[in-house]
Amino acid sequence: MRNIILGTLCIFLLCSCGTLRISEADRRLVREGKKSLLVTQNPEPLYYFLIIPYLLSKLSGGPIDVDIKEVDGKEVEEWFKANEEIALEPGWHEIVATYTVRSDRNLAPDPKSDTQSINYLFEGGKRYRIFLVEYLDHYKLRIEPY
Repeated sequence: MRNIILGTLCIFLLCSCGTLRISEADRRLVREGKKSLLVTQNPEPLYYFLIIPYLLSKLSGGPIDVDIKEVDGKEVEEWFKANEEIALEPGWHEIVATYTVRSDRNLAPDPKSDTQSINYLFEGGKRYRIFLVEYLDHYKLRIEPY
């Protein structure tokens, strides 16, 4: 029984490590200032098993997943969950992303999942993050340098 539990835990941990990372060539272009980097900052699946982040997430409303679906009308391939990266040419881009808020708070705004579009000017060599902001009556996706 112990071996089955350990084996299942190992498989789960290995599967949870799947993220989409940009190629080394794109990473070099970001460093050279020829491209910019857009990153989602979603909680890792292991996050849910840690007690302190779990308690903090309960106080703040729960973890939030943001997934980028389209860039300039072109679909982005399906991702695995946490911290994906996209290398973009400098300039204006339209980003279509979805969010999902896992919260059991009664006063949380609706809807708890939605698709939103953002037009944003990306500068070469800079890193940006896409994240969700909670207002009293709605949620809004934002992009900002980090």
